Formats: sequence, C-alpha cells, structure tokens
Amino acid sequence: MTEEGQLGTEPPSGADPEPPPPVSSDTEPFVAAAPAAAVPLVPAAPAAAAPAPPVGWEAPPVAVATKGERTTLAMAAGILLLLGGIGGILLGLLVAIVGGSVVSSLDFSRFQNVPNFNGASPGAVAGGVVAFFGALVVAYSVAYLLAGIGVLRNSNWARVLGIILGIISGLIWLSGLANANSAQNAAGSAGAGLFSILALGIHVYIVVALLFFWRSRVPAA
Repeated sequence: MTEEGQLGTEPPSGADPEPPPPVSSDTEPFVAAAPAAAVPLVPAAPAAAAPAPPVGWEAPPVAVATKGERTTLAMAAGILLLLGGIGGILLGLLVAIVGGSVVSSLDFSRFQNVPNFNGASPGAVAGGVVAFFGALVVAYSVAYLLAGIGVLRNSNWARVLGIILGIISGLIWLSGLANANSAQNAAGSAGAGLFSILALGIHVYIVVALLFFWRSRVPAA
C-alpha cells in the first residue's frame, strides 16, 4: 500500500480519538458474586407471654370445717354416765346374786297348789325372776359404762348412745316419780319421790348437755 493510503486511514493528529462502541448489557461479562460469610443460625427467643388480664372477681376460699373441743358440760355428762354404769352394774349383780338367793329361800308353801307352776318350786321361780331382773340391770348399766367412756374419749357414737339412755331412763324415773306421788300413804314414799326427782334431773342434764353443748363453737375466721 502506498503511503497516501495509509495516511488516509489514520485519523488526523489534531482530532479526538473515536470512543469505543457501547457494550450491550447482553454482552456484559458475568462476574460471580463472592460467597457471603457463613452466619451461625441463632434460635429466636420465644416471645414473652402476655400478662393475664386482671380479674375483677375471685372465688372465695373454701371454708375448712373445724371441730370445736368437747365442752365441760359434756365431760360432766360423761362422768355421770360412767358413775351410773358402775353403780348399776354393782346393783344388778347384788340383785341377781343376793336377791335371787334371798327370794328363793323364802317360804312359798302356800303357792304349792297353784296350777301355773306345774309342780315347780315357787321359791325357785321367784328367785329366777329376780336374778333375771338383776341381769337386765347389769346389761343396761354396761351400756351406761360404754357411753360414759366414749363421751370422755370424745366419740360421737357415745354421744348418741348417751342421749338415748338419758331419754329412756328419764321416762322410767318420771313414771317412778308419778307412782311415788300417787302412793301418799305408803311408807317411804317421800324418800322415793326425792330420789326419783334427783335421778330425773340427772338424766335431763345428760340429754341437754350432750344434745346442745357437745362441742364449743369455733369463731369464724
């Protein structure tokens, strides 16, 4: 090529060089992103529980039943039952043993021809009846003894038994008092009446004390 042709292809020295053509985004070279640094996974803290809303009404506390102590009046009733049981046992044994023997030794010769005896000795029959009555007194007095011991040991069953015995015995002594008042001319009716009044008063006290004054009242909290 000639020198003139070479000069024709070169840009003039005074002119700015032509800028390079723009590079399309499609042809932009791919640059791989640098891997991020590994971050340890920390479990998220549980969210704090929301406080319970205030309650305007609360259920009242459950009342606990408390038992009061046995009263002095009930203890005195138990002592009376205990003494009555001991005295009744001794009296019943005396009636059954001594009374039966004494009655059997009495003269019942005029009752030999009574057809209801069927040839049996009237004295033996009478002694057996007295001994049986004494045995009943002993059995009844044992119930007194058990009730008195139970009341002193603060037992509810003894309280119920004492009330029943007090009512039954009170009715018995009340009937005895009525019979003593009706027998104005009988010897010793005044003394029997006083004893019946005393025994009736004791049993009324036992019933009232065990029925209404069994335990002391516990003050409310």
